[in-house]
Amino acid sequence: MTTNIFTFGNTHWHQLDGTAMGTNTASNYAILYVGYHEQKNLLPKWNSTLKCWKRYVDDANAALPNDHHLDSRIAEIKADLESFGTLEWTVTKSSHTVNFLNVTLIIDPITGRLEYKPFPKKLNLYTYPPAHSAHSPGVVKSIINGVLRTTFLLSSKI
Repeated sequence: MTTNIFTFGNTHWHQLDGTAMGTNTASNYAILYVGYHEQKNLLPKWNSTLKCWKRYVDDANAALPNDHHLDSRIAEIKADLESFGTLEWTVTKSSHTVNFLNVTLIIDPITGRLEYKPFPKKLNLYTYPPAHSAHSPGVVKSIINGVLRTTFLLSSKI
C-alpha cells in the first residue's frame, strides 16, 4: 500500500507503508504478522526464560526473572522484536506496576498477590449516546450496565 490518505482530527496524513488503518483486515493482518514472528522466532528462543508472555495484536506483556541478567535480557528481547519487519516496539522495564491494554496490573511487593484495576487510556473519549437520543430506552441502560460490568471485571478489589 502506498497511497492511503486519511484524516485524523483536523490534520491530513499520507500513509506510506503497511495495511490501511481502520480497514476490516488491518487487525487480522496485524495478528497474523506478529503471531508468525512470535511463534517462529520469539517463543522458541525465550519460552524457557519467560515467566509469563501475553500478547493482544501488537501489545505484549512479559514477566522475566528479576536477576542480574534482567537488563541484558530486556535489550535482547527488544532487538529480537525489532528484527522482524518494520514495527518499532516500545519496551519498558517495570517493577511492580504495568499498564497493559485497558488494565493496570500491580504485584503487591509484600504478599506477591496480583491486583488489577481499569486503566483509562488518554485517547478514550468515552463517547456514548446522549440519554435523550433517538435510541431505544434499553440502549442507555445497557451502556450503564456494560460500563459497570467492565469496571467490576477489571477490578480485583471490588
